[in-house]
Amino acid sequence: MEAILLAREADARSIIEGRTFENFLILGPAVVAPVDEIEMHACTWEAPPGNPDALFIEVPENRQLVGVVGVRNVTFTKCTFRNIGVIGSAQAIEFMRTGIMGTDIRIGGGR
Repeated sequence: MEAILLAREADARSIIEGRTFENFLILGPAVVAPVDEIEMHACTWEAPPGNPDALFIEVPENRQLVGVVGVRNVTFTKCTFRNIGVIGSAQAIEFMRTGIMGTDIRIGGGR
């Protein structure tokens, strides 16, 4: 499993777009903001023991964010996320929480 720093994968707008990551150890420190069309399959998110909710930061809907990595049209397969948090609206966080805690997830529509 190859290790990558998530922030280094982002462009000058702090966005990772149109990429596929398979079998990577994805390292922070970083906070991701799912934007659209995110898929995760068989991924692992490392959280503090007994506190998986520490991964999530809830913000109001449509809030503009600075200092986070936006993710759009990206697929993660068999990746491990270490020291990575997720920020988003209550609805987005609940969707991510459900996926991270159990099954594969997909954010966005169209496909």
